[in-house]
Amino acid sequence: TLVRCCFISPFTRAQIYAENKLTSNESNGSFKEAASIDYPIDEDAMIHIPGIVREFACEALFAQNIDGRSIATLVLDSLLEAPIDFRRQLADNILVIGGTAMMSGFLHRFNAELIHLANLPAYINRLVIKQFRFHSPPAHLNYTAWLGGSMFGALDVLESQSIQRKT
Repeated sequence: TLVRCCFISPFTRAQIYAENKLTSNESNGSFKEAASIDYPIDEDAMIHIPGIVREFACEALFAQNIDGRSIATLVLDSLLEAPIDFRRQLADNILVIGGTAMMSGFLHRFNAELIHLANLPAYINRLVIKQFRFHSPPAHLNYTAWLGGSMFGALDVLESQSIQRKT
C-alpha cells in the first residue's frame, strides 16, 4: 500500500517543506500539497490518505535522527570506513534493493541526499567524492536479496566456507 499510495519528494521540495514547517505552524499558501486519494482496503471500505501524508510519510528515511544518522549518512560513513583506494569504486557501484526502493522518486532523492551530504564539512575533505552511480538490479527490487541468498546457498562452496555449530 505504501508503494502504491506514497512517493518520495524531490530533494529541493523536501527542503522547502522543512523550512516552511520550521518557520510556521500554519499551512503556507505558497506550498502546494500533493493530491489526497481514497484507497480501497476491502470491498466496502476506503481509507482517505491526505496529500501531505502521501508525500512526506517516508521523510524519516532521509531525516537525520538524534545521532545524526540517515540512510545517506550510513552509506557515506561506510565509504569512509573503506580503504581510501576503494572509495571511488564503491561509490560508482551502489545497488539499492528492497521494497522501499520501489517507491516513486526514491533513487533520485537518495542520490541527491548523498551528493548534498558529501559536500558538507563532515565529509567533503575526507571523502572527496562528487557523484554516485547506481546499478540496476538483475531482478525485481523487492526480491533481489532473496534471489542472491538462494543462489549463494545453492553453491557447492557454501559447505566448505561455512561455520557449523556442534551439537
